[in-house]
This record gives sequence, structure tokens and C-alpha cells, in this order.
Amino acid sequence: MPPEMNVGDDFVKGIAPTIAPINLLPSKHDFKPWHKPRKHWIRINQWCVETAALIKQLKTRENKVLTYLSLPGPDMLDIRAMHDECFKLGYKVKYLGFNDPAVEVDNEQTELNISRNELANLPGIHPDSLIVPDRFEAIASTEKVAVVFQHLENFGSFDVVNLDLCNSVAAHVPLEHQETYFSAIAALIEHQSNNRTDPWLLFVTTRVDCDTVNLKALKSLLGCVKANVQQHPKFCEDLKTLLSLDSTTINNAANGDIKLKPKELYHAFTLAFGKWLLRYLASSPPLWTLDMLDSWAYQVNHQNPSPDMLSLAFKCMPAVKPKIDHFKLGLNPHMGREQATISERDAAIRLIPMVKDVKNIDTRLKNNVNELRSTVEGAATLMEFARYDRNAYIKKFSPV
Repeated sequence: MPPEMNVGDDFVKGIAPTIAPINLLPSKHDFKPWHKPRKHWIRINQWCVETAALIKQLKTRENKVLTYLSLPGPDMLDIRAMHDECFKLGYKVKYLGFNDPAVEVDNEQTELNISRNELANLPGIHPDSLIVPDRFEAIASTEKVAVVFQHLENFGSFDVVNLDLCNSVAAHVPLEHQETYFSAIAALIEHQSNNRTDPWLLFVTTRVDCDTVNLKALKSLLGCVKANVQQHPKFCEDLKTLLSLDSTTINNAANGDIKLKPKELYHAFTLAFGKWLLRYLASSPPLWTLDMLDSWAYQVNHQNPSPDMLSLAFKCMPAVKPKIDHFKLGLNPHMGREQATISERDAAIRLIPMVKDVKNIDTRLKNNVNELRSTVEGAATLMEFARYDRNAYIKKFSPV
């Protein structure tokens, strides 16, 4: 992607430029697990597809800027893919990325700096985009909260939040370890709820197996499910019919007697995390609700009998219908909202079939050679822009 081009023409055509990059640095061959074709499939067919749908829903927006919170690696592949998708739709990406400097490996910081410079030259990247040299969990830190929240305030709110974790979102116990993913997500939800009225997307990639999920954290999460089991017969019925989880299993696990088989853990964790998000979104005004979108799973540790990594997608929506100030004279964005009736039960019941429908991307690509081949080609193109050897990538990952 060249540093300069006629942006207006490309916006009219709706086509992202596809000129091969000119790299002065030697091509890289050290492919990491997140470089696999399945991850590229997720970037394009989950993250970009859902983002495009959101953009079309926000079509009345005047500034044509998508605000995006990310945890980018040194290659910043998610932002590169998001740029290409948004550029086709006439939008620029304004990103806020968190990068923990304490986990420096080899020359990752150098690679990150190069990637930032490359992205800065793309026509669809907003000049106010920023990488913060800190962990995402710092959002929940009382020591750094003023600095971190200043960055959040500068962005206003985020259309898309992408938490692409290497470990489990439930690696620590809530409240016992202050700076957890839970506390950071809770702080971010509060920020979002107070600063926007439009729907927004939340993507969460998380490990889900006995080695990575803290059992005390899982117990707390399952408490959200237990409440619905005890109060709503329809929820309990669907839980048994669709997920093969009965009330006794859930109640015992929520009380600390966790004896879940791998697939039961996979289902219970996904449902419980969705229920926790739903409950937190609706915990205080302004009230929000949530729908789970098409989500995917794959296997990291091949000793596990079932997928142990989830790529979850959620759409967060206002649970109240705002009145529209056509003349934009109101000072308070929440003034005059019409209170709507929230059915937490109905939203919780909608989660169950979506949890059941979480599909295995490894199986899909294995059974669809043509799709795998096209995914490899697409990934190789994106990787080439990040200074990787295209031919080496195709050779390594193409189906035999």
C-alpha cells in the first residue's frame, strides 16, 4: 500500500488499493501461532464482517471515522485488516492500542515501531491513532487510571473493542486480583455506556481449559447462570436441551464443586461470560443489553480433547430508545431518554442457542480445501505487507 494515493477516487470506487509493497528490510520467515490461516479467517470473516455490518448501521455518521480499541501485536495485523475493510466503506480507522512493554520478546518493540510507521502512511488510518505502552488491565489500576482514562476520554468512545488475549479472560479471580481483565472490561463498559448511544462491538479471544481458567473465577461467573436457572424454567429447559447442562451441574459448579467435562466447560464458560457481560451492562443507568454474534473456536493445545480457544463476538446495544434532537441543541446526550422495559431473561435465553452454535474453525477449514487455499492466499498478502515472505508462508500453510 503506497504512502500516497488519490483517496477520493478509491472511496468512490469502494476498492482498497492492492499494490505490492516495496520493503527495504529482509523478509521474515518466523511464523507464529497467530499467523496461522485460521486466525486470518477470524480477522476477515468475524472481525471485519461484523464491523462492516456495524458501519452500515452507523451510515448517518458524518465524520466517517471508526474508533477501535485493540491489543495489537508487533505486526498489527488486526489493524491492517480493519483498515482495508473500513477503507472500502469510506471510513478511516482511529485506533487506540495497548502494548505491554514488560513482555518484550526479541525485537518486538522495533517491529511494532516499524508497523506503526507503515500504518501511519496508509490513507485510511486516522492521524490521532495511538499506541499506549501499558497493559489493557491498567484501565482498572488506581495508580494509572488518570493517565489511561485521559486517553479514553480523548477518543470519546469506541465502535469496536477487540481484546485478542493469549491467555484466559478468567485467569485471575475477580476482586482478589485488582487489575484483572474483568475489572478492566467493567471499567471500559462503564466508559462506553456513559459516552455513547450507538451500538458497539466487543470481540474477546480467550483460552478455555482447566489449565488456563481459574476455577474460583469460573465459580463466580457461573453464579450469573445459577440465578437464571433458579428463576426461569425456560432458561433451564433450553440449557438442558441445547447444551446438555442440567441445573444440578450448574448449581454444583457455582457452589465450587466443578466437575465439568471439556465440552461442558467450553459451553458453561461461554454462557457464563456472556451472562456476566449482560448483567454488568444492565447493572446501572444508562442501561444496555447484549446479543451474542457468530463465534468460533479452535485448538491450541492438541492434548486437549476439544477446542480450547474461543473467538467470541458480542453486540452491545442501548436498552433505552433515545429521543433524537435534530437541531443538536441539547447538552446532555442522555437527557430525555425514553425508558424501555429490559428483559434480562429474554436476553439470557437468546445466548443459549448462540453458545451451542459456536463452530470449530479448524474443522471448517480442514473440510473445505478451497476455502483454506483462498484463506492462505489472503493471509499471505496481509503478511507480505508486514514484511513476511509471501512464498514461504504459502508453502508452509497451503493444503497438500
